[in-house]
Amino acid sequence: MNRLYLFFTLALTLLQAGPVGAEDDFQYWIQTQLKIIDTKRVDVSLYGEGWFVNDVSENGLQFYAVKVAYNISPNLDLGTNYSYLSPNSTNSLSGDSEYTWQHRAEIEINPKWKLRDGLRFDTRNRLEFRWIEGHGSYNTRSRHRVRITLPVSWERMAWLNGIYMDSEFFYNWAENDYDENRSVPIGLSLRINEQLTVKPFYMIRSTSSHNEWTSRHIVGTYVSYNF
Repeated sequence: MNRLYLFFTLALTLLQAGPVGAEDDFQYWIQTQLKIIDTKRVDVSLYGEGWFVNDVSENGLQFYAVKVAYNISPNLDLGTNYSYLSPNSTNSLSGDSEYTWQHRAEIEINPKWKLRDGLRFDTRNRLEFRWIEGHGSYNTRSRHRVRITLPVSWERMAWLNGIYMDSEFFYNWAENDYDENRSVPIGLSLRINEQLTVKPFYMIRSTSSHNEWTSRHIVGTYVSYNF
């Protein structure tokens, strides 16, 4: 009971970090990570992500990345990534939908802790150097995610090994603006076997344009496979 109380207290606190109201557009995101090198100190993974937007009627984003994680200590991971994105956006002149490109070099500093009663608290702090089609190379952005995870060990649901909540905020250094927040009120960690983990989640993604916030409902699935 103590850990449940602590989990929900921390979760409700972090979910106050940004706008959480949502509008009608429903989206589905699929995220896949394949760990191809797994050592005591260094891991290498291939990552892919796709967004289905406008009530899941069209593809809104294709995302590919190579990630290298460095296990510095039990409480600290570092990371370096290269990412390529192809978002589907509307051309301001023609009004047509078109794919553009974006390259990113990323650096991560990710502290993590185990709290009492088995709770886990981790953060992901990423600095992104972005080259965006039509917007040049000065588009630096940082993003900071806080997550609290409650381990679960129920005999009748042996495949469920955790419940988590998180919130992530984005700061655009080129514009000096806090312009995005992603809040996950509920996510599940399903341990299928020693190699495969599946994490379904519900997210509210809020974005700011000209000081006006809009939000979207997102249901997603994160799939992690360790070769």
